[in-house]
Amino acid sequence: MLKRTFYLLLLLSYTPYGAAEFFVKKWLNNAFGIDINERLVNKPFNPTIANLNTISLIPCDYAAPEVSLSTSELASIIDRNILQEGSYLMVPRDAEILYWQVSLGVDALQEHEPVFVYSRGYAGAEKPEQPKSKQKQRGLCSIPKRGGGVVVGAQWLKGKIINGPCVIFDYPDTRSYFDFGLTNDQHSLECIYNAVSQKTKKIVFFGNCRGSKALLTYLSRSQPDNVAAVILDAPFLDLKEFTKEIEKNYAKRLPFADKIARKIITTWYPNYKAQFDVHINELKKIPKHIPLFIGHLKDDCLVSNVMIQNMVKTLRDSGHIVYLLVIDDKTKSHSRLYQTEPFQQAVNAFLKACDLPHDEHLAQAGKELFNQAYYNVQHIDTWKPGFLHVAKA
Repeated sequence: MLKRTFYLLLLLSYTPYGAAEFFVKKWLNNAFGIDINERLVNKPFNPTIANLNTISLIPCDYAAPEVSLSTSELASIIDRNILQEGSYLMVPRDAEILYWQVSLGVDALQEHEPVFVYSRGYAGAEKPEQPKSKQKQRGLCSIPKRGGGVVVGAQWLKGKIINGPCVIFDYPDTRSYFDFGLTNDQHSLECIYNAVSQKTKKIVFFGNCRGSKALLTYLSRSQPDNVAAVILDAPFLDLKEFTKEIEKNYAKRLPFADKIARKIITTWYPNYKAQFDVHINELKKIPKHIPLFIGHLKDDCLVSNVMIQNMVKTLRDSGHIVYLLVIDDKTKSHSRLYQTEPFQQAVNAFLKACDLPHDEHLAQAGKELFNQAYYNVQHIDTWKPGFLHVAKA
């Protein structure tokens, strides 16, 4: 799908007012949530707990069926601003149902209890999928701009990666404000961090894709104090390397495909400024007391092995506590490691080592994987079979 999308975007870039618009408009909206008629709004984005659609999820043992909501139902309610207190989120896992009490904002969080905060990737859909719709949405369109944090974050709940009170929010993903983890996303993270810090001195950040990039930028430039651990799935640092992987994996035969992709993206999202991307040397400024766990899909189509290698080496050599789990799973796509058993097990072993809430069964099963993640960092200079442990999912 990404390959076809790339060529259609290329066609569109050369004929912005031509016939291509008519033929690809609906398809682009369905695949990526891109409406070519969307107009830019010339006013700054000022994040608040309310306009980031922030919710707190508190684990509980039981919920009455009449107030229990599925992920898509909750996302739809968030989108329509009709969330009521006393609602519960149902998250199926194997043969059991996990229940989470849903509250607006962060007021429901208990004082001094560790809090998990989820930083999601890009969301493209204008509206959440209808709960009873038989037509399954695909690609980025399945992640709504409002309520998208719940849609993806629930997968981390399902995998028992998040094992305590959790805060989930939405980044601004409209054309006017999306900036690949830079200024608007940094202000959003600051808003969430400040609110949660009023409740606890132990914040556990999770992020995937753009959400991981936003976290790395925030940790480097703001150096927050109350962060107990960080877990990253498919992190990257700059758009240039990102689009090089698009060219490598989807458009090898097209000359200058990476430059064309960057031109399309930066034209469509003018708030993104390449000169403000976090430089790899800035990672050295991340507070050294924060342990970082990085998950990487071997030969990820958008994040190269070399990018991860350089990132981990920089962190290790600057004295950071860092772990790297590499997973080889041809059935999984970019930033979907949270769905794999090795990732779930190793992350829980990592959380246990950090004395944070975890699933004991998964932590025990992930002890060897966690040891391998440590070994990988020590041998990151040589990315070759036999020197680096690669987990098979």
